[in-house]
Amino acid sequence: MDNQSRFRRTILTILGLTIACAALLLAPYFLLGRAGFRSTAQTVLNTVLRNQQPPVKSVSQVPVASKTPTETLTPTVPYIPTDTVTPTPTQPTATPGLPAAAGCVPANQRDKAIVAQVLDGDSLRVVLREKTYTVRYLGIQAPVFGLKSEPFGPEAASLNKLLVQNQIVTLVMDTTEKNEAGDLLRYVFAGDRFVNLELVRQGFAQAVPAPPDLSCDAEFLQAQNSAQQERLGQWKDFVITETPSLTPTIDLTTTPTPQATTGACDCKGPDLDCSDFAIRADAQACYLYCKKLGFGDIFLIDIDEDGYACINKRP
Repeated sequence: MDNQSRFRRTILTILGLTIACAALLLAPYFLLGRAGFRSTAQTVLNTVLRNQQPPVKSVSQVPVASKTPTETLTPTVPYIPTDTVTPTPTQPTATPGLPAAAGCVPANQRDKAIVAQVLDGDSLRVVLREKTYTVRYLGIQAPVFGLKSEPFGPEAASLNKLLVQNQIVTLVMDTTEKNEAGDLLRYVFAGDRFVNLELVRQGFAQAVPAPPDLSCDAEFLQAQNSAQQERLGQWKDFVITETPSLTPTIDLTTTPTPQATTGACDCKGPDLDCSDFAIRADAQACYLYCKKLGFGDIFLIDIDEDGYACINKRP
C-alpha cells in the first residue's frame, strides 16, 4: 500500500510539472497573437480610410473642369454692346431737330428757353440766357384773355398752358426779331409739338399773316381750314357764318374774269398794297385769287372786310 501511494504521487507531480511547462511555453504565443490582431485591424482601417480620400479629390476636380466652358462663353458678351452703341450717335442729330410739321420753319438759330409764365393763348414769358423775355407767337392770334376776355380766350390760354407750362421750349425766329412793344416774335416748339400750329389746329387761334414773317402762313391757313370744317374751338359757331360770306365776292368775278382765272398776283411773293395795282379790278382779282387758295386777305387790301379790295381806287 505504501508503494502504490508513492507511485501516484510521483505521477501527479510529473503531470503538474508538465502542465506548468506547457503554460509557460504557450503564454508568449497568446500575447503575441493578440498584439498581431490589433496591428492587422489597424492596418485594415488605415487602408479603408486611404481608399475613401480619392473620391473627394475627384469631386473637387469635376467643378474645375465645368468652369472652363463658362469662361469660353464670356467673349460673346462684348458683341452685344458693340451693336447697341453704334446707333447712339444718331441721337445728337435728333436733339436739335424739329417735328415733321415744322418743315416751313426757316433754318435760323434755335434757342432753348424755360417757360416762366403763360400770359394768354398766344404769348408767354421765358427765361433765356438768364434774362426774362415776353414771346409773341408768330403767324397766329388767339382771343384776348384777361380783364376783357373775348369768347374762347380762357380756353385758348388753358390750351397754351397745357402745351408749354414748366417746359423747355425751342424758339425760332423768322425775319423780324421783335415787335414794336419789344416782344420776341418766334415760332415755339414744346417737345414734338409745333405750338403755334397746334393752337390753330384745335380752333383756339386764327391764322393771321404778319409780313414779312410769312414762312408758315400756308400751314397755318390749312390748319385753320381743317378746324373750321370740324367745327373745333372758336369755329363751333362761326363756321356757318364764314362760308356764306364768300358768295357775294364770287359775283364780282364777272368784271375781271381774265385776271381772276389766271391769277393776278403771287400770294407768297413780296408784300403788295393798293398802289401796286393799276385799277381796282386788278386788286379785287388778286384778293379773290389768294382767298381761293386759302391765304385770305394776305396783303390786307380789304381794310373794312366787306369783300371788296381797294374800295377807294378807281374801277
